Amino acid sequence: MFPVKKGCLLISEPFLPDPNFYRTVVLITEHNPQGSVGLVLNQPGDLQIQDLFADLHTEAPVFLGGPVSRDSMMFLHEHEELEGAEPVMPGLYWGGDFEMLKFLNNEGLLHGRVKYFVGYSGWGPGQLQGELEQKSWIVTPALPEDVFSETENLWKTALSRLGPDFRHLGNAPEDVQLN
Repeated sequence: MFPVKKGCLLISEPFLPDPNFYRTVVLITEHNPQGSVGLVLNQPGDLQIQDLFADLHTEAPVFLGGPVSRDSMMFLHEHEELEGAEPVMPGLYWGGDFEMLKFLNNEGLLHGRVKYFVGYSGWGPGQLQGELEQKSWIVTPALPEDVFSETENLWKTALSRLGPDFRHLGNAPEDVQLN
């Protein structure tokens, strides 16, 4: 099994009972002995970023990053030069100076993609390990295109990439009684 680390994906098993993580793909943005933080990549919300920040002149959906702190906003991006940005994997960064991001965007100086989230997914010390032992998650390396690709089929696509032993999980019916 691939180890959990910054820049990996957690793919939920098909029948994970927690509705916050039903058929989700989570990018781990921080992992250390104190716990883990991640962002759900495939749960678009009902808001656009302009609904939250009228002075950010761009059209972009806001995703539900997880059930923790839904009153907070986070973002992933391709802007290494953004002060305070934390590298997640080569070419992908988490957070940074949001005022600078708005300025670069509004001046037409952004040269890469940005994805916005409300809330995040978090695990305390040992909590994620316990969920892995219960086989709630499949861990795999993330690819840069996972973050910015279309989200509707991301869960199934990520599973399929793991080979034939996992591909069948992506085809599991949402309601097992329909099987």
